[in-house]
Amino acid sequence: RDKSATFVTLHNKKNKYHKIFEKHNITTTQLSKKKKKKNDFISNVSHEIKTPLAVIINYVSLLKNSDINESEREQYINNIEKQTNKISQLVSTILKINKLKNGTYDISKTNVNVSNLLCESLLSFEKVLQEKEINLQTEFDENIFVKTDSQLLELVFNNLLSNAFKFTSSKGSIFVSCTEKENNIIVEISDTGCGISSEV
Repeated sequence: RDKSATFVTLHNKKNKYHKIFEKHNITTTQLSKKKKKKNDFISNVSHEIKTPLAVIINYVSLLKNSDINESEREQYINNIEKQTNKISQLVSTILKINKLKNGTYDISKTNVNVSNLLCESLLSFEKVLQEKEINLQTEFDENIFVKTDSQLLELVFNNLLSNAFKFTSSKGSIFVSCTEKENNIIVEISDTGCGISSEV
């Protein structure tokens, strides 16, 4: 009876430690995934900031040249301003995301014209649209309103459109639509880019 009791105790201890190890492994895996996401995020942000910074540095160097005329000088300054605004928008977006993650973002809901907001987001990609000679097709229903936070919705649109333009090759196609069907607002952004694997 004593031996049997001892065996049961040891067996219970084994189960207890086994569960601890399982929890430890799960936690380690979760932390590893979070670390990878964090590293990927830092890498992506660094890349997005590095490009406009390189352009700014280049134009600053050109401005130091005393031989440039007034028209060129004005053009360089305008380009520096555009790239500075890009960095400012990126930093603003990061701060919004951080506030959302921490639950400190104050959501401000107003009646938003979804079609107009999507059009405005689309216009900000006009330069890359022309440079890559992308065939843009659109379908917009007018006067589609929803009560929401316009800044957050714009953040979603910009993210989707940015990916579409980034991964669509030159002379490819992008389709953007905003329609209302059976009291549902449907926003669709599709492209002829490389796509995403089913696993991802």
